[in-house]
Amino acid sequence: MKNTKEVKKLKRKIFFFLGLINLIIIVCTSIILPVILNYPPYAEHNLDFQNKIEPFNHVQQYIIIFIILTVVFTVITNLLLHNIYKFLNKYYRNQPIRKEELKKIRKDCFNIPYIFYLSEIIVSWSIGILLNIVLGISNIIIFKFGLLLICIVSLISLLQFMFLQKNLKNVTLLTYTNTNDSDKYTGFRIKFSTNLILQIIPFLLASIIIISLIGYAKTTQQKGVSTMNYYKAYIENRSFSNLDLESLKAELETIPLLSESDYYVIIPPNKENIYTSNPKTEITHFFLTYLDYFFYDTNGMVYEYYGSEQQAYMIELKDTNGENWYIGFEYYITDYSLLYFYVGIIIAVLTLYIVFIYIWSKNTATHISTISEALEHVAKENDYTTQKFLPILSNDEFGDISYSYNKIEELTSLHLKEIQDNQEMLVEQERLASLRSNDWRNCT
Repeated sequence: MKNTKEVKKLKRKIFFFLGLINLIIIVCTSIILPVILNYPPYAEHNLDFQNKIEPFNHVQQYIIIFIILTVVFTVITNLLLHNIYKFLNKYYRNQPIRKEELKKIRKDCFNIPYIFYLSEIIVSWSIGILLNIVLGISNIIIFKFGLLLICIVSLISLLQFMFLQKNLKNVTLLTYTNTNDSDKYTGFRIKFSTNLILQIIPFLLASIIIISLIGYAKTTQQKGVSTMNYYKAYIENRSFSNLDLESLKAELETIPLLSESDYYVIIPPNKENIYTSNPKTEITHFFLTYLDYFFYDTNGMVYEYYGSEQQAYMIELKDTNGENWYIGFEYYITDYSLLYFYVGIIIAVLTLYIVFIYIWSKNTATHISTISEALEHVAKENDYTTQKFLPILSNDEFGDISYSYNKIEELTSLHLKEIQDNQEMLVEQERLASLRSNDWRNCT
């Protein structure tokens, strides 16, 4: 059966919003990721360079991820909203709808935004991490990327949660069009404090993690520059008159290493038989390609990969045949103590905020519970002739609710009194009429 125009419109609206949100994910990631991961200069915006080192350049990768996310979440949304679309088709065709169906739709309208919220975070994060693992990215890059991704995905999921919740509230209102039942909802029960935490924490999480990662990135960046200057000072004071492997090795051996993990690199002409003083390492294709493309632009700084915390300072030498040799030192800029410090800060601050929000929300929920319990008590009373006012415990919106209820209670009591007075008047009128009738019969 074909969908009604209203259902088609809703589907288009949801599909457009999902596509827009996924596009925002991709754009935000493409802007923030190079900063967080300290991408090598010039490499992110040179598509020709990217095509030399990867099957797909970054623009193509982002397009592929966008398509995957849009398709996956469109399928998930259609599955979740299947019964709601079915209900709307019946509603707009004026077909009979059973009370059990209405209850099921109301339950779905409450539950689906939360289900979608959690599923999008899990699926998007899993897809991102899986792609990094497939590409063979180092663990520290995956760790930082995972932290960044959870921030962006949480924020975007929250926006989609609000969007779905708003549209499904409109559907819920339609279920009350032809019925006046007031059955209490029996699906997921999300406490006010939990709901508040779910909607606030993504903003806190994003701000804390992004600031921490940027701080770590800038610190390691400066560490890389200072290490480069250290080796640059030594290398520039050497003549390197004999350009052969053994002579260069002997010369570089005399330069003290700044760290035990550092090692020197010798790249002969044609980039064959490359030598490193650390036999456990090898020069990557990315390193050599970056050397060809950007050596002069970066003043000798060369990098192992996107986001890799391993880089080198190289110089170019020409032998008697006019061929180029490259020599230099490769080093790591990873600072695990600083990384652990930032992770500790993230956990501590986030925990502190969660506790604060929980206490604050519980305090706010207390006002709601007080009003709710009072109303429930009133609803169970059988005697409506006595006024039952709610105490006004605060001068805010909750106080306004209590005040408004008290005004309704006052008006209700007034109307009940009027009804009672009218009933007594009618009884008295009937009594007098009956007396007059008896007197007339007696006279006759």
